[in-house]
Amino acid sequence: MRRSFAALLAVLAAVSALAGCGTKKPGGAKTSDDGYTAEYVPEISRGDYNGASVTVMCRDPEMAWGEMAVISDEQSTAVLGDAAYRRNKRLENDYNVKLNFVTYNDETASGGSFYRTISDNLSAYDDICDICIPGIMDAATLASAGAFVDLSSGDVPHLDLEKPWWNKTLNDSMRILNRQYFAISDALLNDKLDTYVMFFNKTLFADSKLDAPYTLVDSGEWTIDAFAKIVKSYGSDLNGNGTPDYEDAYGLVGMIYDVFYVGSGITGAYLDEKTGLPAITPFSDKTDNIYGKVRDIVSGSRYNTYSIGQEPLFNNDINDTFRAAFDEKSLFMCGPLSFYFNIITEMTSDVGLLPCPKYDENQKEYRHRAGYTGSTAITVLTSVRDRERAGVMLEAFCAGAKNYVSPAFYDTLLTNRYAQDEESKRMISLVIDTEIFDLDQIFKWGTILERLQLSLSSGAGSVATLYARYAAAAEAKLRETIDSYSQLK
Repeated sequence: MRRSFAALLAVLAAVSALAGCGTKKPGGAKTSDDGYTAEYVPEISRGDYNGASVTVMCRDPEMAWGEMAVISDEQSTAVLGDAAYRRNKRLENDYNVKLNFVTYNDETASGGSFYRTISDNLSAYDDICDICIPGIMDAATLASAGAFVDLSSGDVPHLDLEKPWWNKTLNDSMRILNRQYFAISDALLNDKLDTYVMFFNKTLFADSKLDAPYTLVDSGEWTIDAFAKIVKSYGSDLNGNGTPDYEDAYGLVGMIYDVFYVGSGITGAYLDEKTGLPAITPFSDKTDNIYGKVRDIVSGSRYNTYSIGQEPLFNNDINDTFRAAFDEKSLFMCGPLSFYFNIITEMTSDVGLLPCPKYDENQKEYRHRAGYTGSTAITVLTSVRDRERAGVMLEAFCAGAKNYVSPAFYDTLLTNRYAQDEESKRMISLVIDTEIFDLDQIFKWGTILERLQLSLSSGAGSVATLYARYAAAAEAKLRETIDSYSQLK
């Protein structure tokens, strides 16, 4: 969804005239002079670094995949830009530093100029930045090569990954050999924006006299079977041309279906919480059952589902095609949370949000695959000379994001402006609270779920055959990662 992120930036630059920056203050929280809640304070003293330049390397925020609340050079009229500006100015004032941002304008999500800069520095070992925020797939590759310090080792003083401005759930899911070479914090938004959810057409549900699925979610009955029953009951050839296209009506409009596996608790790889050793998820009857259920959904009636990208695009644009296929005529749309900003705001229909369905009612929690293509990660290069200062700046930077960026993102942008009902606001919290990363998608050992997606599209082969074909190569690549990590100090 690279183009979706690019379009999102333009939308966010224009919303502040319609959405205020204020947030509700938690009980006992103090409000700072600039009007933001100062509830989260790192356990480090303010210091004086005599105007030192603190360098942050990151993606260009104006381009696809760029983080939107890391850089803001001047006070902005955009909500997130203003939050980033205030956070950065407070950090500069509190520690007498000057933040210097070095940005990279890559067209690809991994392997671009940003990656090459860090990779080349492995031999040069120059002190090129204090804080480094690469794409998460680049971070995974570079961590194996020894580019980063283990953030949980104490080698970067003052960092406390147990603090609420660090995402403990996501970070724990990436602790290979119990080491944290890259991490997610409140300073980063892409993991959330690129997380796939299930939108539904509230207007169409009401017109069709269908009950909104919120009650199914709350009762734990929102399963693949319940979802499939609704999807398979709907769809028609509206334009009468005998060919499914974006002018017709569908039960489901989507593009990526790995969400049904992750939602069912299946990822391409998993992490042993005790040993920290990753492993490829083996083939199982459950995996086969999920594949069968999803295949039944996407390969049923020609008008049950519409897969974006398999047919010509409306206006040659993915976002316009999603709107054309979903608005006013289709029941569900599977897409990233960023659709709230760059697609749904231009729709006529009222739209609600749901979690991705569970495997069955016995499954305790809903699960959501955190976006890996657009996600970035916090790192500290091993070449950093002054790790004490880097730790202070990084902890203050992320704690500041909890005070400034998160309220702007969650309260103003998501729940107060874009979510169209109270139930969807609850669903947003549920989705973000149940994010997980699939290590196989980040490290590209076997890309099992992506291969299952391709198999669904082509209709060729079985899950057992696919696993048999790729398991050995995936295990070999995973072993290389473990060996590389084991050799790191």
